Amino acid sequence: MKICSLPRIIAALIFSLLGLGSCKKDYPCMYGTPSADYEVGGIVKDEAGNPVKGIRAIVKYKRNVPEEMWNGDTLYTDDNGRYSRDLGSLFPGSCDDLKVIFEDIDGVENGGEFKSKTVAGQMKQVKKGDGSWYSGAFEVTADAVLEKKEAHEN
Repeated sequence: MKICSLPRIIAALIFSLLGLGSCKKDYPCMYGTPSADYEVGGIVKDEAGNPVKGIRAIVKYKRNVPEEMWNGDTLYTDDNGRYSRDLGSLFPGSCDDLKVIFEDIDGVENGGEFKSKTVAGQMKQVKKGDGSWYSGAFEVTADAVLEKKEAHEN
Protein backbone atom coordinates (compact mmCIF):
# COMPACT_ATOMS: atom_id res chain seq x y z
CA MET A 1 0.00 0.00 0.00
CA LYS A 2 1.38 3.37 -1.05
CA ILE A 3 0.86 6.35 1.27
CA CYS A 4 0.54 9.86 -0.23
CA SER A 5 2.57 12.57 1.37
CA LEU A 6 0.80 15.39 3.21
CA PRO A 7 2.20 18.13 0.90
CA ARG A 8 0.76 16.31 -2.13
CA ILE A 9 -2.64 16.07 -0.52
CA ILE A 10 -2.58 19.75 0.43
CA ALA A 11 -1.48 20.80 -3.08
CA ALA A 12 -4.23 18.70 -4.70
CA LEU A 13 -6.81 20.17 -2.35
CA ILE A 14 -5.72 23.77 -3.03
CA PHE A 15 -5.73 23.34 -6.82
CA SER A 16 -9.13 21.70 -6.80
CA LEU A 17 -10.60 24.45 -4.62
CA LEU A 18 -9.22 27.29 -6.73
CA GLY A 19 -11.01 26.22 -9.90
CA LEU A 20 -9.63 29.18 -11.84
CA GLY A 21 -10.40 27.55 -15.17
CA SER A 22 -14.11 27.63 -14.37
CA CYS A 23 -14.47 31.42 -14.71
CA LYS A 24 -16.61 32.18 -17.76
CA LYS A 25 -17.86 35.45 -19.19
CA ASP A 26 -21.47 34.43 -18.55
CA TYR A 27 -20.89 34.20 -14.81
CA PRO A 28 -19.05 36.49 -12.43
CA CYS A 29 -15.63 35.18 -11.49
CA MET A 30 -15.85 34.20 -7.83
CA TYR A 31 -12.40 32.75 -7.25
CA GLY A 32 -10.28 35.54 -5.81
CA THR A 33 -10.70 38.03 -8.64
CA PRO A 34 -13.19 40.88 -8.20
CA SER A 35 -14.87 41.68 -11.50
CA ALA A 36 -17.24 44.12 -13.18
CA ASP A 37 -18.68 44.14 -16.71
CA TYR A 38 -17.89 47.15 -18.90
CA GLU A 39 -19.28 48.43 -22.19
CA VAL A 40 -17.93 51.50 -23.97
CA GLY A 41 -19.53 53.58 -26.70
CA GLY A 42 -20.47 56.98 -27.96
CA ILE A 43 -21.23 59.14 -30.94
CA VAL A 44 -18.99 61.38 -33.06
CA LYS A 45 -20.38 64.51 -34.72
CA ASP A 46 -19.00 67.44 -36.66
CA GLU A 47 -19.39 71.04 -35.48
CA ALA A 48 -22.76 71.31 -37.28
CA GLY A 49 -24.10 68.33 -35.29
CA ASN A 50 -23.97 65.82 -38.16
CA PRO A 51 -22.78 62.27 -37.39
CA VAL A 52 -19.34 61.43 -38.82
CA LYS A 53 -18.67 57.92 -40.12
CA GLY A 54 -15.29 56.27 -40.58
CA ILE A 55 -13.60 57.84 -37.55
CA ARG A 56 -11.14 55.59 -35.71
CA ALA A 57 -11.86 55.49 -31.97
CA ILE A 58 -8.96 54.07 -29.95
CA VAL A 59 -10.27 53.10 -26.51
CA LYS A 60 -7.53 53.16 -23.85
CA TYR A 61 -8.10 51.87 -20.32
CA LYS A 62 -5.99 50.64 -17.43
CA ARG A 63 -5.86 47.08 -16.20
CA ASN A 64 -4.47 46.66 -12.73
CA VAL A 65 -3.71 42.95 -12.95
CA PRO A 66 -0.98 42.14 -11.96
CA GLU A 67 0.31 45.68 -12.30
CA GLU A 68 -0.99 48.78 -14.00
CA MET A 69 -0.85 48.58 -17.78
CA TRP A 70 -2.78 50.28 -20.58
CA ASN A 71 -4.97 48.25 -22.93
CA GLY A 72 -6.35 49.54 -26.18
CA ASP A 73 -9.17 48.57 -28.52
CA THR A 74 -9.67 50.10 -31.96
CA LEU A 75 -13.22 50.78 -33.11
CA TYR A 76 -14.72 52.71 -36.04
CA THR A 77 -17.82 54.87 -36.24
CA ASP A 78 -20.73 53.63 -38.34
CA ASP A 79 -22.99 55.65 -40.69
CA ASN A 80 -24.70 57.19 -37.64
CA GLY A 81 -21.38 58.23 -36.06
CA ARG A 82 -21.73 55.58 -33.34
CA TYR A 83 -19.18 53.13 -32.00
CA SER A 84 -19.44 50.56 -29.18
CA ARG A 85 -17.80 47.49 -27.75
CA ASP A 86 -18.36 45.15 -24.83
CA LEU A 87 -15.03 45.14 -22.97
CA GLY A 88 -16.10 42.12 -20.95
CA SER A 89 -15.39 41.39 -17.33
CA LEU A 90 -12.54 43.46 -15.90
CA PHE A 91 -11.12 44.31 -12.50
CA PRO A 92 -13.35 46.99 -10.86
CA GLY A 93 -11.94 50.43 -11.55
CA SER A 94 -10.27 49.36 -14.80
CA CYS A 95 -12.21 51.99 -16.72
CA ASP A 96 -11.92 54.83 -14.20
CA ASP A 97 -9.26 56.42 -16.42
CA LEU A 98 -10.73 55.36 -19.77
CA LYS A 99 -10.06 57.72 -22.66
CA VAL A 100 -10.87 57.59 -26.35
CA ILE A 101 -8.63 59.02 -29.05
CA PHE A 102 -10.59 59.97 -32.18
CA GLU A 103 -8.70 60.11 -35.49
CA ASP A 104 -9.90 60.82 -39.03
CA ILE A 105 -8.31 58.11 -41.16
CA ASP A 106 -10.16 58.45 -44.47
CA GLY A 107 -9.44 62.11 -45.22
CA VAL A 108 -12.09 63.99 -47.19
CA GLU A 109 -14.33 60.94 -47.76
CA ASN A 110 -16.44 61.64 -44.67
CA GLY A 111 -17.15 65.30 -45.40
CA GLY A 112 -13.72 66.80 -44.82
CA GLU A 113 -10.61 66.16 -42.79
CA PHE A 114 -11.03 66.37 -39.03
CA LYS A 115 -8.56 67.15 -36.25
CA SER A 116 -7.76 64.38 -33.77
CA LYS A 117 -9.28 64.66 -30.32
CA THR A 118 -8.96 62.83 -26.98
CA VAL A 119 -12.01 62.53 -24.72
CA ALA A 120 -12.29 61.12 -21.19
CA GLY A 121 -15.00 58.50 -20.67
CA GLN A 122 -17.96 59.13 -18.37
CA MET A 123 -18.87 56.05 -16.35
CA LYS A 124 -22.35 55.10 -15.15
CA GLN A 125 -23.29 51.97 -13.22
CA VAL A 126 -26.18 50.17 -14.95
CA LYS A 127 -26.36 47.04 -12.79
CA LYS A 128 -25.63 46.61 -9.09
CA GLY A 129 -23.18 44.00 -7.90
CA ASP A 130 -24.18 40.98 -5.85
CA GLY A 131 -22.43 42.15 -2.68
CA SER A 132 -19.64 39.64 -3.19
CA TRP A 133 -16.81 39.64 -5.75
CA TYR A 134 -19.06 40.78 -8.62
CA SER A 135 -19.23 44.59 -8.71
CA GLY A 136 -21.97 44.97 -11.33
CA ALA A 137 -22.07 46.42 -14.85
CA PHE A 138 -20.97 49.81 -16.12
CA GLU A 139 -21.42 51.83 -19.31
CA VAL A 140 -18.64 54.20 -20.26
CA THR A 141 -19.59 56.93 -22.72
CA ALA A 142 -17.22 59.15 -24.68
CA ASP A 143 -18.86 61.43 -27.25
CA ALA A 144 -16.92 63.85 -29.43
CA VAL A 145 -17.48 66.89 -31.60
CA LEU A 146 -14.68 67.06 -34.16
CA GLU A 147 -13.39 70.24 -35.77
CA LYS A 148 -12.44 70.30 -39.44
CA LYS A 149 -8.80 70.85 -40.33
CA GLU A 150 -7.92 74.06 -42.09
CA ALA A 151 -6.46 73.74 -45.60
CA HIS A 152 -2.97 74.67 -44.34
CA GLU A 153 -3.07 71.96 -41.60
CA ASN A 154 -3.00 69.06 -44.08
